[in-house]
Amino acid sequence: MKNSISEPVELTKKSRTLVLIAALLAVFLGALDALILGAAMPTIVADLGGLELYSWVFSAYMLTRTIALPLFVKGVEAVFWTALLVSFISIIMCKMMPGRNVKP
Repeated sequence: MKNSISEPVELTKKSRTLVLIAALLAVFLGALDALILGAAMPTIVADLGGLELYSWVFSAYMLTRTIALPLFVKGVEAVFWTALLVSFISIIMCKMMPGRNVKP
């Protein structure tokens, strides 16, 4: 009977660099996502009508994120690049929005 565990694959320097870049980009997007949520939370909670809903907004966000991750595992690369594009477009649109006095 053969062992079901395969031998480790040796990656080339280029492959290791690409894996590292992808991992760092994923961490950056996670941090950026949390930063955006933190900045938007006071406005969201004020629109909902009270500070007691603060934890519910964060819980709903985390639950949605946790459920969505396994659903999109098959097309990770396409989802990753789409999320990156949507994030950058939404940031640019927020900066161009008239009447908002948002400072970086």
